[in-house]
Amino acid sequence: MISTTVLVEDMLVKLEEDLKVVKTVTSETNSSIYNFAGYRNGQPVGISKTALVSLNRGGQLFQFLAGYYTRATDINIKNRIAVVAAKVYNVFSARPVFSSCELHDDGASYETSGQFTTDPSGPLMLLGLMMIDKQGILDNPNFDSNCVSQESFIREIQIPRQALKLDRALKNDDSILNSFASGTNFVWHNQKMAKVGVNGIAMSLATISLYNKMYGIAAYATRYIQSYNALRLISTNYGSTYNTEGTLVTTTSAGQFPGTRLCLAVGGDDQSRGAFPSIGYNSLVVMALTLQAFAEKANTYSRFSDLKDAIQSHPLQTDALKILDYYDNRFGKDGYLYELGAPNNEAFDASQYRDAWKAHMQSKFPNLTDIQIEVKFDLSGQFDQLISKSIHPGQAGYSYLFMWSMYNHAIFNKLATYYAPEAIGKTSLDIDYSNVGTSASVSQAFAATSEAVAVRVASGLGIALIQDVSTVGL
Repeated sequence: MISTTVLVEDMLVKLEEDLKVVKTVTSETNSSIYNFAGYRNGQPVGISKTALVSLNRGGQLFQFLAGYYTRATDINIKNRIAVVAAKVYNVFSARPVFSSCELHDDGASYETSGQFTTDPSGPLMLLGLMMIDKQGILDNPNFDSNCVSQESFIREIQIPRQALKLDRALKNDDSILNSFASGTNFVWHNQKMAKVGVNGIAMSLATISLYNKMYGIAAYATRYIQSYNALRLISTNYGSTYNTEGTLVTTTSAGQFPGTRLCLAVGGDDQSRGAFPSIGYNSLVVMALTLQAFAEKANTYSRFSDLKDAIQSHPLQTDALKILDYYDNRFGKDGYLYELGAPNNEAFDASQYRDAWKAHMQSKFPNLTDIQIEVKFDLSGQFDQLISKSIHPGQAGYSYLFMWSMYNHAIFNKLATYYAPEAIGKTSLDIDYSNVGTSASVSQAFAATSEAVAVRVASGLGIALIQDVSTVGL
């Protein structure tokens, strides 16, 4: 076991280092080993990027800072956190996503829109902003003195602006929302999956639903109802569910069967990601389920510190734990959590189904040539990239977002065992001890593996602190 505060202090120091060089471009390496910001070999990393993914990174850093601030007892640490939060905010302040109210129809464009329904980056940022507000960072004088915007502007203008953008994005992508909310699905290899990607839209609905409750915004009350109803469909319409013996449970029983393992496919029958469980994708779906469960009990007096008690026994939280049960089971059998894993409850990654899934796509698009199918297969959902450890290293580290739903789940004990320095067969593509040393924790080694993992580790540890977790087995 290791102290959670030791881990977050290390991350705070690294984030402070990166913010010193957030806009400095040199040919030398000048970002920390966690790549929160700055440049690596002349290329922007983390929140220094101007692509949509930087919203993802920034939002999760806010979540980390809010969690650390909540449990910090040293006033100097609190003040440092407030300064860092202000500097993270400043990075985004002049970008259209913060400075403009506009949301154009070209929803995929970060610079003009900032948010679009099928990506979780927008809601991750809104959630982070809500957390630095509700957990008190905005009220720290050191935040105000280091931020380009006053705390009142962020609370009264910026946070509502991001919520409005999410709401408008949902309206712009109404056909996607309707497909999700109707529960339509199709089946491949006995795997039921949604017609559209679920992670981004689930996060959008759940986050704006929670915003509605925590800020008392009546205009978004319908989103709360819509989110609850849509997210309940995940367990009944979008995945093959197994009981504790591994027997398939019928659709009529799914969602009402405690202790089952819910295998949730990626969704979207025209994406080459296909009907394969994805650890990065589903950690966000699980997070959305928990946020919506929290929204039911939340009000304008609520803080994120209330999350643990509010979600107990809620049906959506139960559904979230079913998905965790699936990954806990997969980890026990595979010793790894894949960004694209095998469908249903089968072992190993999805590479063995590559040709079968391409054939499925060819049957869906018979008018496309083989070359066009190959291009679609490569670009729409990036199947080959997502199963590549070299392109997406440290994939099992995406599971840190599961801490939002059950911080003490057995899956984290397994992470500590399977990814310890002495673990056999683990390489730097799985977890990177080369920059942190073998005496470091699994959490630090995961964070050093890639920036995508680093912010997930940070967010997971932040929410763990909010939920009074003083030590972790990582």
